[in-house]
Amino acid sequence: MVVSAINITEVYACVSSDSMTCLDPVDGLPAVPECPRAPQVDFLVDEVGLQPGQAMKLLAIKVVRQREKLQFMRNEIGFTRAVITKVVRRFPHILKYNLDRNLRPTLSFLETSLDFDRHEVRSLLEKQPAVLQLSVEENLHPKVFFMVRELGLMRDDLKKIFLANPMLLTLSLANNLKPKIAFFKKEFDVSLLLPCFSCLALLTTCSDQLEATEVAKIVKLHPPFLTYSQDNILNTSAYLTGFGIPRSKMRTTMLHCPQLFGLRSATF
Repeated sequence: MVVSAINITEVYACVSSDSMTCLDPVDGLPAVPECPRAPQVDFLVDEVGLQPGQAMKLLAIKVVRQREKLQFMRNEIGFTRAVITKVVRRFPHILKYNLDRNLRPTLSFLETSLDFDRHEVRSLLEKQPAVLQLSVEENLHPKVFFMVRELGLMRDDLKKIFLANPMLLTLSLANNLKPKIAFFKKEFDVSLLLPCFSCLALLTTCSDQLEATEVAKIVKLHPPFLTYSQDNILNTSAYLTGFGIPRSKMRTTMLHCPQLFGLRSATF
């Protein structure tokens, strides 16, 4: 038994009060006897590969429900046992979500709306298993629609972007993506909130501004760009300005070297 992995109060909880009175203290602490583990703990340790401490936090879920989630990950997603162990260790709450209300609809959305094949689904979910908790109607669909409408991205573009950086799927639309687009417009005097059908016409009249199609090019070139914090982007802009690059040239810098805007000030 690895004591460091288990909360001591949880260990004592499985020992009767009578047995606790006859334990011999060692180094000022009562000795912890071996006690039988709950079947759920055995299942999670033996079948999933979790540490006992991790398994004990999931005791409220019935074994039959846990087994259903494991079968879903193995048979419907195609995860190996090693990958399932890694995914559940990183994101144990996956065992708490409802198969038909949460997990299967999300998997179906990835395969149908974004046209991911099974190999691509496995790759994306292995990197970012938290995607499985996202609601299709309240989260994934509005987010994808926003990126198509506001940035003019096509489905093939989105596939490549999400595969390269699955974290983008987990970003909040209301608290992250929309404010960030507004931030670009305000701070860099850019016109980002353009209907995609008018982009081509505006390219000839607003060539001094960063167009929605150009933001799409940046994201396709470097998908993590939309995950960068506003502070990082402003600090990088100020740093480059200090080296003689005018703010009017930030558009060109973003287009050709977007990864610069993800560097922290300590990196410079």
